[in-house]
Amino acid sequence: MHLVRASSITGYEKLVRNRGHDPVKLLSEAGLTLRQLRAPNSYCSYIAISEALDLAANALDEPLFGLLVSSTQSTLIFGDLTLIAAQQPTLETAMETTNRFVSVQAGGGIRHK
Repeated sequence: MHLVRASSITGYEKLVRNRGHDPVKLLSEAGLTLRQLRAPNSYCSYIAISEALDLAANALDEPLFGLLVSSTQSTLIFGDLTLIAAQQPTLETAMETTNRFVSVQAGGGIRHK
C-alpha cells in the first residue's frame, strides 16, 4: 500500500468549510477522519487522500481544489525533511538528501536516483 503523511493535505478542512461544505462528510466518504488530518505525522493511503481531494473538487465544483489546498501550504508540511534539506551546504546535496529521505514523507512510491 502506498502511504503519505496526512500533512500533505493540510488546509483541506478549512478550505472545505470556507466553501460551505462539511469536511467530515467528505473525508468519511474517502475513508478518512479529521483526527487523521489533525495528526500531521500520521500516514494515510494515497488512494484515500486522492479520493478526499476528488470528492471535495466535485462537491465544491472546483476542479483545481488540490491546487488550492497546496497554494495555502508551507514547506512545514514536509516536517523534519525541510530542516534536514535546508542545512545542506549546496542545492545538489539538499536534493540528494531529500531524495534519500523522501520515504519519510511518502512510502511505497517510486524512488528516483
